[in-house]
Amino acid sequence: MCGGSGTRLWPRSRKSQPKPFLPLVGESTLFEATLDRCADGDRFAPPVIVTGAGHRAHVETQSGAHSGTRVIVEPEAKNTAAAIALAAARLDPDAIMLVLPSDHHIADVPAFRAAAHTAANLAREGWLVAFGITPTEPETGFGYILRGAPLEGGFAVNSPAIGPPWRTRCARRWPRAARTVPRSIPIRQRLRGSRVNRSITR
Repeated sequence: MCGGSGTRLWPRSRKSQPKPFLPLVGESTLFEATLDRCADGDRFAPPVIVTGAGHRAHVETQSGAHSGTRVIVEPEAKNTAAAIALAAARLDPDAIMLVLPSDHHIADVPAFRAAAHTAANLAREGWLVAFGITPTEPETGFGYILRGAPLEGGFAVNSPAIGPPWRTRCARRWPRAARTVPRSIPIRQRLRGSRVNRSITR
């Protein structure tokens, strides 16, 4: 998935060229780096890219080195779930689908590929897999996976929700920080109806 409104890193990023298409870390753009992480043909199928009409030119230019790439242009931006569903509808029903936002920086590529391989094995058993990292500080813009009992290749997820309300979550992990957070900070709604069963943590 690639696109965006270009607001988070404005004025460096703009609506016409949001952060996935910028070389923010190294010489490659975040989008190019995402494609490169999955360029191993023995492990990954050619990518299916979902983007908006306004970013199609960037996608076609920056994905030129990756043969077999398919590009799906959304008629209208409808956020993550719709983009995933659009790509899934084009795949073989038995395919293992790895969903990758193209604005992530992952420094340890071998660790990423190993985690993706483990996730694929779990997915073949019928599990929906979520990837997570250990947080180092509270952040209102992120969801939090409630890690449960250890399993082979990952951990169970205690709840279908991604974390309790932010103030409670913060109070449990960072008591001092929680006391300084204004009550006016919006509470992130819990996801409902999710069937996330296992997560890979690194």
